[in-house]
Amino acid sequence: MLPIKKLYIDSKFRTPNSKSTSSFTIDVKESLTMPDNAMFFIDDVIIPHSWYLINANNNKLFLQVFGSGSQPANKSYILELEQGNYDGHGLANEIKKKLKDIPPPNLYADFLS
Repeated sequence: MLPIKKLYIDSKFRTPNSKSTSSFTIDVKESLTMPDNAMFFIDDVIIPHSWYLINANNNKLFLQVFGSGSQPANKSYILELEQGNYDGHGLANEIKKKLKDIPPPNLYADFLS
């Protein structure tokens, strides 16, 4: 039996003419010549995934505020959050920033000041 050889392929080492991270070409540093009838196996595949908590598909926050007493009448707001990853405080700050960005009269001035 021939010795086992492992070849690691990572898209981050793709050639500049590669189309994308899922359609790529690599340059192998050494040639592996195998005898006739050699068998090859893929024994492990790692497909990392990463995506933003807030992305283009879920970046809108719809608010409906109902006025009462001396407060203004009902208002609707759509806040478009920046794409990215947030912890609890970061998301709260992003929402607060977007509330302040609404032109007057706005929710922040009316209800949260």
